[in-house]
Amino acid sequence: MRNYYREINEYLKRLIHYIVASEKKSRKNGSLPLSLSEILVLRELGRNGAKKIFEMMETLELDRNTLVTITKKLTVEGYVEKTPATDDKRSAELKLTQQGQRLFEEVEEKERQLVSNILDDFSVNEEITILKFLVKLELLSRGKYPEDKKPKAKVSDKSETR
Repeated sequence: MRNYYREINEYLKRLIHYIVASEKKSRKNGSLPLSLSEILVLRELGRNGAKKIFEMMETLELDRNTLVTITKKLTVEGYVEKTPATDDKRSAELKLTQQGQRLFEEVEEKERQLVSNILDDFSVNEEITILKFLVKLELLSRGKYPEDKKPKAKVSDKSETR
C-alpha cells in the first residue's frame, strides 16, 4: 500500500464532507440559493453563453432527466430561459437571464475570493504542487491516464503455480 494512502484518503473524505455540509448550510441560511449541480449549469452558461440541452448534457456529463430537473428549477427561479434553438426548432437552447448573469457573477466572485484566501497561505512552489496534483486527479478520475502511467495487466506464469 502507498505510504500516505490512509492520510490522503481521510483528507479527501473530509474535503468532500466539508463541501457537502457547506452547500447545505449555505442553502439553509439563504446565502446560496442553488445546489452544486445547479451552479455547474449556471457556470457553464455564464462562461460559454447559450447552449443546446444535448451540449450541456455532454459537457457536464449529466443525464437528460437530471438536466431537465435542474433547468426547470433555474427557469422557475428566473435564472435561465429555454428557447427553441435557432438552427433546429426540435431542440431547445438554454441561456442566462439578466438575473442569472448577476448570480453567475456573484458566484464567480465568491469562488475567486475563497480560492485566493486559501492560496494566501501557500508558497508559489506549493501552489505548483497543488496544481499538478489536481490536474493528475482530474485525468485519473476521467480515465485519461498518461500512456506511461496506465495500469499494467498482470500476467501470471502458470509454471509458478505448479
